[in-house]
Amino acid sequence: FEKLLGRLKGVAAVDVDPGVTEIFRREDEESHWRRRVETIGRKPEQDAAWRRSVGSMKVKLHPYQKEGILFAVAKRRAFLGDDMGLGKTMQAIGAALLLKELGQVRRVLVICPASLKSQWRAEIERACGAPTEIVSGGARERAEQYRTTRAFFVLINYELLHRDLEGIRSLKPGLIILDEAQRIKNWQTKTSRTLKRLESPFKLALTGTPLENRLAELQSVAEFLD
Repeated sequence: FEKLLGRLKGVAAVDVDPGVTEIFRREDEESHWRRRVETIGRKPEQDAAWRRSVGSMKVKLHPYQKEGILFAVAKRRAFLGDDMGLGKTMQAIGAALLLKELGQVRRVLVICPASLKSQWRAEIERACGAPTEIVSGGARERAEQYRTTRAFFVLINYELLHRDLEGIRSLKPGLIILDEAQRIKNWQTKTSRTLKRLESPFKLALTGTPLENRLAELQSVAEFLD
């Protein structure tokens, strides 16, 4: 594309829309990124970044979990729909650690049902012991947490999305992990609409039930990713 642009510059009648240039620039960047991750995937145990991140996790991963981590990292915005009990949480944690090691992510926002926040913290502790903070309490307490937290993983529940949108945005997460992603299957709800206003270069949706009743449910989750 760059060569083509060089030729077109000499043609007075041709004007290239900046939006087109941006699309190709982004595609080129993502292509380089995918090749980098594919290189890791060929022999991950021999890659320094993998060894320092996923390879240093305190749990033994199955081959399909390693494949899921590489898939999520390479795609940037990915959907893991493994059945319940197959370790989607560990794959998400591994992806976060690898992205951090590759210099892409400084903070991870995990959005999950309130009943799972403590479970997420326990799984993070079991996997790697990375600094983790659960956002809770009254509005003032939560505002203070958003302002002062230094944790790598920040855990919030779905109900806080609409109430704390600006505080959540101030975290500037490099990766958003959406657990039990079927919670936003209805695109018309306030939670779904608010969630789709959050920006992050990397996003990961997790659910063992991506489709419960109709195709539009899957579309709503896809809209969060892209």
